[in-house]
Amino acid sequence: MPGITVATFNLRKDARLDGVNRWANREPLVQRIIRKNQIDVLGVQEVLPAMRQDLERDLAEYVMVGFGREKDLSNEHADILANRMTTQLFYYTTFWLSRIPYAFGSRFMPSLFPRICTVAEVYLQASRRKIRVFNTHLDHLSSYIRQKEIGCILEHIRRLQEVEYLPTILMGDLNALPMGRLMTRLREYRMEGLGLRDVYADRHGYNSRTNTYHSFKGKAGWRHLDYIYASEEFKIQDCFIDRSSENGRYPSDHYPLVAKLELA
Repeated sequence: MPGITVATFNLRKDARLDGVNRWANREPLVQRIIRKNQIDVLGVQEVLPAMRQDLERDLAEYVMVGFGREKDLSNEHADILANRMTTQLFYYTTFWLSRIPYAFGSRFMPSLFPRICTVAEVYLQASRRKIRVFNTHLDHLSSYIRQKEIGCILEHIRRLQEVEYLPTILMGDLNALPMGRLMTRLREYRMEGLGLRDVYADRHGYNSRTNTYHSFKGKAGWRHLDYIYASEEFKIQDCFIDRSSENGRYPSDHYPLVAKLELA
């Protein structure tokens, strides 16, 4: 059965204080790392509108979907990119992680910012199968808020599965460590007919040097914040953290997490 390559990548928003690590200097590296890995479906986080315009222009082989997190749909996106050559997009939407998920700009209090999740149904041309992909970026300060946010996403998964059951991938920057309460909950979570597996954990396990966040320094550490979860229909061929750099420069302050999966 043909495989699929998926990845989650926090691109780090364009910030003046980042100096030489501002987006204009990093975007060519981002393009090259995406193309090098031949990614079929990619979830990105911290994408500002101007960054999105650059990606749509320079990665024309991908269709990019999702909305900004604010009430007027501005500010950061958690978008999904699907490769036009290997996939076809059937449906997508963005919902807010709150008690009223389709109220633009809503949030769980006392979160400082609205948080979102983009979901897309993607047809895989090689295997002639359709999958459902969720991409998100959870609260950066509060474990309590993250618990509520992940609960909102799991409820959306459950509801959509009742409408049409599809193999499912959940990925993103979850701002939580592997052995924390949130990740333990996800590892133990079982929906009727759907088991979400931590792809990296199943393939490698975790240790003190499996960080995905590195603050543009490229050093090993303990801050593994980015995850890919896949339902039981997926066989895990490989999963790795891409630590690529060029002349000491990194495409983001996070490493991309890449998984090669195969539908059973």
